[in-house]
Amino acid sequence: MSQLLLKVAQSHTFWMKSYALTRSVQGRMNDLGMLCAAHAARGPDGQLTEESKTLLTDLARNLRLVHLLFWADVSSLLVPLSILV
Repeated sequence: MSQLLLKVAQSHTFWMKSYALTRSVQGRMNDLGMLCAAHAARGPDGQLTEESKTLLTDLARNLRLVHLLFWADVSSLLVPLSILV
């Protein structure tokens, strides 16, 4: 019985740390995306310039990669992806 409680406690601790870290990373990624979108160059009509669209598209792709590599580091289920890190 004590082994079961120990495993549950360890699992809960892992989940709480993973959750806190995930929310922190999610917040920083959101901050970065919002900051870039707010300051992207716009034309006289208020629309994004082509360079800005390209920059924001590249940023979004790179943030998705960071997200994937983050999860590869956090979850042991994604160990095959950790070779990319």
